[in-house]
Amino acid sequence: SRQNVIAILNGLKVFPGHVRQAQVLMSIVLEQFVGSPLFFICYDIPVATLMNGGSLGRIPHDIQVNLIDMLVANAAVWTGANYIIYNAPLKYRVGVSSVFTLIWQIILSGFSANCG
Repeated sequence: SRQNVIAILNGLKVFPGHVRQAQVLMSIVLEQFVGSPLFFICYDIPVATLMNGGSLGRIPHDIQVNLIDMLVANAAVWTGANYIIYNAPLKYRVGVSSVFTLIWQIILSGFSANCG
């Protein structure tokens, strides 16, 4: 479980005394390697393909062409962004997150234009 991983990280002195940092790291890792690939494969790419006039049969091709580049761009934007957002004071998180979301949406629109 998540608590076991945090305990292991703390036991290894990866983040001595910084459970919050371990939680941030766990969140970023899960987002990068589980959440984002699933979301891109099941939603972003198929919807962009269909909205651009592509067929259902075109979706696997668009996934194959775009997925790796989307994951790299996602990691480039969101790895550092999530660290900043998760560590920002609570009252600033929405604003900070909105700046990175705007940047990501601009990048994502380029990928969407190439689908279909």
